[in-house]
Amino acid sequence: MTALAYAAHLRIGEKRYRERFGLAYEQFRTGQRFQHRPGLTLSQQDNRDECLDTLNQQMLHFDAAFASHTEWGRCLMDSTLTTRVVMGMTWKTFARKTQLIGFDEIALTSPVFGGDTIYAESEILEIAEVLEDATAGRIKVRTRGLNQQGQPVATLVHDLLVERTNPDDSGPNGDLAERHASHVQVAPGVFRERMGLFFEDVDVGETYEHRPGKTFSAEDSARQTVRTLDQTEAVVDWYGADRTRVGPPDVNPMHVLAVVTGMMTKTFSRIVANLAWQHVRFPEPVRDGDTVYAESTILGTRASQSRPGQGIIHVRTTAHTHDGRTVCGFERKILVYGRRHGPYEAAGY
Repeated sequence: MTALAYAAHLRIGEKRYRERFGLAYEQFRTGQRFQHRPGLTLSQQDNRDECLDTLNQQMLHFDAAFASHTEWGRCLMDSTLTTRVVMGMTWKTFARKTQLIGFDEIALTSPVFGGDTIYAESEILEIAEVLEDATAGRIKVRTRGLNQQGQPVATLVHDLLVERTNPDDSGPNGDLAERHASHVQVAPGVFRERMGLFFEDVDVGETYEHRPGKTFSAEDSARQTVRTLDQTEAVVDWYGADRTRVGPPDVNPMHVLAVVTGMMTKTFSRIVANLAWQHVRFPEPVRDGDTVYAESTILGTRASQSRPGQGIIHVRTTAHTHDGRTVCGFERKILVYGRRHGPYEAAGY
């Protein structure tokens, strides 16, 4: 099986692509290995928040004075955070899972501390038919978490139910080029996840539909707002600004802008720098419970005159709700690496 069989985009029309993630059950083979990207650098703040959010009172994770007297000499990362992050990293390969059946083993083999960067890799151990479910198959996976030195920190053996190929989801994909591959084969049977198009990979007029969407809540909007020092009453105080209000306020447009921009990063993850937003508009508000989707159209490209091996892509992005209301639109200019440039090989991407 070649890397081209694993597509990061579904071609749904002329110059129109939709982001897609996860392999179907039929695409897995016993012995395959997948290197998941990106990695994640954990902080002591992450450690503390995990403990507070999960009612964990183990002082080794958040009391630095206490931890200094232990054999570790500093706060040890909460094991539930480590295991959740390792599993979360696998989503682009296993996004079509319909159920996490369970774990045969979760082994923590080395300590993790604030400042460590975690990566994950998975091996397919077994594949089995599920006679009572014609829509899915069962796979057994061994996933390892590794730190920045390549030292294993966790091993998780787990079983998943994974969707079979849906003929209605195939699309006109026969001519998808290598630029749309979701994985690159780095050794026989070993595939590394890849994200993003290089500067030369895009053409003017192409449109990319970003997935997944994002369901907004007023609570999330208020939390994100106060984190920016903004305490505008209409956003953070549901009733203080309008005593007649019968429901939560609209979502902060700045939060909407941040999320819609973030949605672009799977197709445009080769960015060197965000140069500018232009013509940013919010035609209608995002309301509590709305799910928002975004799509980007390539308006223009040009090679950078001052940065060899990089180019500028001019993009127009629009976002709409699940019921079709346009809620955000902007143009954006981004500086993007060209092929054979950037830190990817050196960084293991």
